[in-house]
Amino acid sequence: MDSAQALTIYLIMTASAGEPVLTQYPNNPITLLYTLGALFGELNINQPGFSASTENGRPSWQDWIFAESKLRTAAMYFMFAMCFDVQFGIPCDRPEDYAFDDVDLPARKALWEASDEVTWEREMDLVGEKRDKDGDNEGGIEEVRLKYGDLVGHNKRLCEGEGQDGLYEGLGRRIEKWQRRADEFGILVSLCGTMI
Repeated sequence: MDSAQALTIYLIMTASAGEPVLTQYPNNPITLLYTLGALFGELNINQPGFSASTENGRPSWQDWIFAESKLRTAAMYFMFAMCFDVQFGIPCDRPEDYAFDDVDLPARKALWEASDEVTWEREMDLVGEKRDKDGDNEGGIEEVRLKYGDLVGHNKRLCEGEGQDGLYEGLGRRIEKWQRRADEFGILVSLCGTMI
């Protein structure tokens, strides 16, 4: 996982350096993307899935950190692919290879930034608590984590000027609530959700 994160950071640095680096070292980005693809292939064999969800019971803190880190690293790769042409033959270069719709949105800032297991447990308890501090969800239990497809679908619906029926109005409130609680990476994911 550390290697995948380091490669992702290096890809971002290479892209931000602009044209001089890409013309001087044209094979570096391709090599990095191939390596990142291989690392994710290995990760998916050893640790399948990207979900840090609590749908199937609460994971341990260590398992949750690993799953959330994997989700965030994969999300970064897919956002990178939206902004730069990575269509050169590695797996994940066809739309059916990177269906991102079913991937969980990043966890709320307080969960991700929990400095110890006790703080994380307390935040996890708030996620499932029957009352909600900010008054949303009319005191009901917080629903299953939003997916990237929820965000993209909602944005498309808004852009197309379709009215808000009850189902989509509820989804809109959930997305707004997620955005209020998101960290900087969540905001970046939200912005990329408007690009599709």
